[in-house]
Amino acid sequence: FAPAYAGLANAYLALSVFSPERFFPKAASAATRALELDDDLAEAHAALGAEKADFEFDWQGADREFQRATQLNPNSSAAHFFFSSYYLMPLGYSEQATAQMKKALELDPLSPILNAYLGLNYFYARQYDQALLQYKKTLKLYPDFHVTHYWLAWLYSQRGEYPDAIAEITKARLLEGGERAKMANSDKIALSSAYATSGPAGFWQQIQKDNEKTGRNIGEFDIPQVYARIGEKDRAIEWPGRNSEARTPFTTYLNIDPAYDSLRSDPRFAGLARRIGLMR
Repeated sequence: FAPAYAGLANAYLALSVFSPERFFPKAASAATRALELDDDLAEAHAALGAEKADFEFDWQGADREFQRATQLNPNSSAAHFFFSSYYLMPLGYSEQATAQMKKALELDPLSPILNAYLGLNYFYARQYDQALLQYKKTLKLYPDFHVTHYWLAWLYSQRGEYPDAIAEITKARLLEGGERAKMANSDKIALSSAYATSGPAGFWQQIQKDNEKTGRNIGEFDIPQVYARIGEKDRAIEWPGRNSEARTPFTTYLNIDPAYDSLRSDPRFAGLARRIGLMR
């Protein structure tokens, strides 16, 4: 039953956030099996395209799979979503990425992740006002969706609105649950104090302390992003290299992430982007 294998591939793609080396190959295997059974299944082509982009850095292969997926079923929200988030956004095709994400959302308007991802599209396109409007729209629909609060914290910090960033990251941690929730209120006090004492530098230094204390957390400010913010250029360039080897989530977004703007003139950073295939 080919659709079940495609669904399994999507499940493995979601789990790859936690263990890329374990789950991306499983996603590729399930998608390949789906296509052996039904080569016209758009969702399987889309899932295989996501794996090729995020795990293999095979951008030509990914493009081929996404084009096939959207042609086979123009009404597949997953095909448009994966095309936007795994291929067009990382490669900097912001207008096309936004168009594909809007199409996905038109087909599945109540999806929390699609609503949040449209805001992320605007964020990476440096359309910060549009991103803010979309995140607020998403939170009206789903006020307890912690991912949106994390991404809103990214946006507020980029706009220099640090008290709002602190409020949003605290909400995200509380809603996510687990160990992060237990420390959320004490971390908020520490962040607020650091910002009040030392301004933006204090905010980022405290975030780095949180990273060192808890390890990397999905949704949190990433370790190399923070190194870039506090001016530790060597570490900021070293870590994305490590992340690319481990296929860490959002590694393919480094060429569009505003956190890395201070590194773009460094030939080491440009070399890493080229190795991943993000620069032609």
